[in-house]
Amino acid sequence: MFNNFQKLPEGKLRNDIMDLSTKLNINVGDVYCVDGSKRSQNANAYVYGFGKEKRIVVYDSLLEQLNDDEILAILAHELGHYKKNHGSLSILLQIVTMGIYLFSLSQTIYSISFYKSFGFAEQNIGVGLCLFSYLYQPFGSAINVISNVVQRAFEYQCDKYSLELGYDIEQALILMHVNNVYNIIVDKHYSRYYNSHPSLMERLEKIEETRTKKEFIQQRIKQD
Repeated sequence: MFNNFQKLPEGKLRNDIMDLSTKLNINVGDVYCVDGSKRSQNANAYVYGFGKEKRIVVYDSLLEQLNDDEILAILAHELGHYKKNHGSLSILLQIVTMGIYLFSLSQTIYSISFYKSFGFAEQNIGVGLCLFSYLYQPFGSAINVISNVVQRAFEYQCDKYSLELGYDIEQALILMHVNNVYNIIVDKHYSRYYNSHPSLMERLEKIEETRTKKEFIQQRIKQD
């Protein structure tokens, strides 16, 4: 409704994307380009679709800012989310979170002792909802941190997945963050509490850690 989706023109990039999906045993029906630049210069790409056939969407800004190999590195990351079932796990996490919220709500606003503990003589749903919103805030913050931990782990896993496929995910991430003026250096504790995605520096550190570990294992194998 708000964006224009067009099929990515035939060419080397499209062929490489289809070859990558075939290599990963992912049935991709088509590849689209969306005019995301008319709203924001943020570059992105994603995989969507239910059932066996998926669609890949690439932002036009991504095509302008990155070369073909860097785009493939980002798409390998996005396809990694699908291969590792991160979408389904995220939905499950949201269901569990909502379940905890609704259960807590039902156990409080219908409890007369809950109202009495705040000095109210009788049950009032409107008052109960107001009180519960204050009561739930610290629990909600804790759940949000747990959710961030899970989502950040997903991002690290997919960076590693792209790296293991042989792509230079580091260069692609650096260009995306620089071109889109993302906050590159963020305090780690702040980032873990508030952000569902790691900062660029956190991701680069984890990628370097993965590369060093891989090289160490390869060296040990050669020695043995």
